[in-house]
Amino acid sequence: MIYSSVVVSEYAFAGLEDSLSELDMAENKLQNFPIKSLRRLERLRHLRLAWNEINAIHDDSYSRLNSLLYLDLSFNNFEKLEEHSFRSCPAIRTLSLYYNVIESVHQDALSSLRDLQSLDLSHNKIVYLDPLTFQSNKKLRSIDLSHNHVHYISGFCDQPMVVKLGIQDIQPYSVLVSGRAATIPAFTGIK
Repeated sequence: MIYSSVVVSEYAFAGLEDSLSELDMAENKLQNFPIKSLRRLERLRHLRLAWNEINAIHDDSYSRLNSLLYLDLSFNNFEKLEEHSFRSCPAIRTLSLYYNVIESVHQDALSSLRDLQSLDLSHNKIVYLDPLTFQSNKKLRSIDLSHNHVHYISGFCDQPMVVKLGIQDIQPYSVLVSGRAATIPAFTGIK
């Protein structure tokens, strides 16, 4: 059996640069995030790349999707989120990465997403999140970490937010401490 992946031409969306605002490229066997194909789409707000085989967003240092507000990368092959993983998409407000195989998240993986409001990391293999992971995401209001193997979470930004963590996901001797809870005397010293 011959297996091939789909490659999207750099000029696949020629003529749509000023009009295309939503694009669904789900279930296309894409192995690479098609940044070069998308970079000219100045009005692209909503991008769905679910059910592909993407494992990273390679930053070519000059391609940007500055108008992109919603990015769905669920059901892909991400194993880790590297430093500045989303630098090419700085305006994202909603990011879906559920049902990947993410084991690690670099503390600066999301630092370029200053407007991020909702993050879904459910159904992955995350055990630990660095206390500084969300320090740049001051607008973040919702994080779904259900169906992971989280042992310790600390240092969420001081903004009110909802963290969804299914009770079945909490490991024995796990500790969850928000930024505010860490200042409560009863929680002092808990690590």
